[in-house]
Amino acid sequence: YSKVKEVLDKEFQPNEIHKMIFELNPTHIITTNYDNLLEQQANRFQTKRKYCKAANDIELATAPNCNFIIKMHGEFDNIVLKESDYDSYSNNFKLTETYVKGLFATHTILFVGFSADDSNVRKILQWIKDIIGDRHRPAYLIDVNNHNNITEEEFRIKFEYYRNQGIFTLYK
Repeated sequence: YSKVKEVLDKEFQPNEIHKMIFELNPTHIITTNYDNLLEQQANRFQTKRKYCKAANDIELATAPNCNFIIKMHGEFDNIVLKESDYDSYSNNFKLTETYVKGLFATHTILFVGFSADDSNVRKILQWIKDIIGDRHRPAYLIDVNNHNNITEEEFRIKFEYYRNQGIFTLYK
């Protein structure tokens, strides 16, 4: 944990991607990043929406009425990093997990710069699928990866995997 903090907990500035995320005018933002780049951009971006950061259950529960930047994997003082952190996520982030499940069930989700392979996300998607089957809201994944190093069959399998999870892939 200290090595992660040493490497990543530095003064960085938001980039064009952060700006574009806010130009989409999202209701809420869910991130697995530990940094504060989204919060910095939210403070700079003139918008009708007020965003509050929620990196743990207490921040989520005590925030004023606002739109959230939900830091699903916490911040540097309490992060989800190791396999055991993922395994105990439901116990350590009960309210956050429940809130995110509700958002996934009731909103259209757009994954940006994120792999939907995250075990917490897979569990949430499966939970929703178990309850409402294929009648769930669509989710989209913007894929900007270069797929030159995988076969056409591997590409098709990955595309089908995401589609079976209810995630439609949009390619650059």
